[in-house]
Amino acid sequence: VQENGCAALCNLLSNRQDIKVRAARAGCIRAAVTALNTFKDDPELAQLACALLRGLALGVPENKIAIVAQGGVKQLCRAMAQYRGDVEVNIQAVAALCNLTSQVSENKRAICEAGGLELAVAALRAMPNNVELQQQGCGLLHNLACERALRAQVLASGALQVAEAAAGQKVRAVQSLGQMLQRQLQDA
Repeated sequence: VQENGCAALCNLLSNRQDIKVRAARAGCIRAAVTALNTFKDDPELAQLACALLRGLALGVPENKIAIVAQGGVKQLCRAMAQYRGDVEVNIQAVAALCNLTSQVSENKRAICEAGGLELAVAALRAMPNNVELQQQGCGLLHNLACERALRAQVLASGALQVAEAAAGQKVRAVQSLGQMLQRQLQDA
C-alpha cells in the first residue's frame, strides 16, 4: 500500500509549482518522511519515497524548507546509509538532496550536518559508472560548494577526487559537471 501510494503521488506531481505546493500542504511530505521512517526494510518503498521528496522539492522553495523542517533530510540520509549498494535508492536520495540545496542556503547546512555530504561522496565513489547518480551527485556537491562557509567541508569530503573522476567520464554531461565542480573547488 505504501509503495503504491508513493508511486501514485509521484505520478500526480507535474512541473507546475502550484500542484506541488498543494500536494505538500495536503501531507505528501509527511507521508514520504513517515514511510521512510516506518518501513525501514523496504528498498522499493525507500526509492519511491525519496523520488516523491525529489519531485516535491524541484523548483519549489516553500516545499524545500518544509521537507527539511519535517525531517526529510535525516530520512534521506538514513535511506542512503541503509541502502549503500542500491543504486536506485541512492539516485533518488542524492537527487532529492540536490534539489533541496538549490537556492536555499539553510538547507545546505542542514544536509552537511546530517551527514548527507559524506554519504553522497561515498555513493559517487561506490558507483562511478552510473550516469544519473554522477550527474545528480556533482550537482549536489556544486550546490553545497557554492556556499563559501561550506567549501572547506566539501573539499575535505573528497569531492575534488569525485570531480576529477567525473571529468574523466565518457558521457559529456557528467564530464561537464565534473569539470565545473573541479574549477569551483580548485578556486577555493
